[in-house]
Amino acid sequence: MKRTSAVMLLALFIGTASLASAQTRIGGLAVGEDPSPRLPIAGACPPIHNCLSPEGEVPFPGGAAWDGSHLWVGSFGGSSTIYKVDPVSCAVVHSIPAPSNHIGGLAWDGTALWCLPEQTGRIFRLDPATGAVLTQIPAPSFGEVDPNGSDLAWDGTFLWHADYGHDMIYKLDPTDGSVVTSFPSPSLSPSGVEYSSGVLIVADAGLDRIYFIDPNTHAILSSCASPDGHPWGLATEPGGLWNAGSETDSFYLLGQAPTAAKRATWGALKVHYR
Repeated sequence: MKRTSAVMLLALFIGTASLASAQTRIGGLAVGEDPSPRLPIAGACPPIHNCLSPEGEVPFPGGAAWDGSHLWVGSFGGSSTIYKVDPVSCAVVHSIPAPSNHIGGLAWDGTALWCLPEQTGRIFRLDPATGAVLTQIPAPSFGEVDPNGSDLAWDGTFLWHADYGHDMIYKLDPTDGSVVTSFPSPSLSPSGVEYSSGVLIVADAGLDRIYFIDPNTHAILSSCASPDGHPWGLATEPGGLWNAGSETDSFYLLGQAPTAAKRATWGALKVHYR
C-alpha cells in the first residue's frame, strides 16, 4: 500500500512539474506570467457559449474577428455579407457587403476590418461602417489557379495568414503583402489563425484541433480538441476564444484555462463569461 501511494505521489509530482515547465516561458513572458488566452491544461477547449451562423445551415461559418465589443463573422457560399454580432444575444447589429461569398479570413486592426475571400488570392481592408475597400494587398497565393487561403490575424503591426492550400503560416507586411516570415503549419489543414499576447493560435480543419504556438520558435506549446468538426475562423475576446465550426454551423466561445496559481475546474470557468 505504501509503495503504491508513493508511486502515485511521484506520478502526480511529475505531471505537475511538466505542466509548470510547459507554462514557464511563452512568447517572451516571464516565469509564472500567463498569456491570454491561457494555454489549455485539460486537453480540451470547452465551449461555454455559442451563436448560430447568421445565414443558417447552408453556408458554413468562415472567418471571425473581435473588434473590442462585437464579433464579426463571415461564411462560405453565403450572400457576400459580413455580419457584426452581439456576443451575448447573438443578434446581428450591423452588416456590410463582402468582396466575395467565400469569406475565409477576418481580422480587426483597431479601426478597420481585414478580409480574405478564400479564392481571390487577395486581402482587403474594409471600412466597418460601409464595407468600402480601403486598400488591398496580394496574398501569398495570389496568381495561382486555385488560391486556397484561409484565416487572418492581427498582432498590432503585421498580419498573420493561415494558408491551407500550402499548409503554411505566413507573417505579412500589411502595406504591400510581402512575406516577413513563414513556417510550415503544425498540421495539414490550417484553417484558422489568431494572435493574442504573444501566442499564435491555429485551428486545423482536418484534425479538428486547435494549436497554441510560439510565433518566434514555431514550437507547439499546447493543443486541444475543437468542440465542433471542421473548425475555421478564430477570434479572441476577454471571455475566451471564438471558433467557427461547420458541423453545427456555429461560432463557439471556448473557455480559458485556469492560471497556474488557481486550478479552477472547467465548470467553474463559466463564471468568467460576462
